[in-house]
Amino acid sequence: MDFSLSNRVELIVYLHSPRQVRSLNTFGKVIYFSKRLRYALIYVDAEAKEEVIAKTKGETLR
Repeated sequence: MDFSLSNRVELIVYLHSPRQVRSLNTFGKVIYFSKRLRYALIYVDAEAKEEVIAKTKGETLR
């Protein structure tokens, strides 16, 4: 069995509401969420980094 690690990068996403964390799971793996400071750390694939940044900036997370 051959295991290979994918290159992943960490992104910091600032949120308006804690409910928006649920929709971040579609973009990548949510590692940490701060309720008080309203931000989340997510890991995404390195190849999809620019695409995820454009999607999270351009649309309202629900």
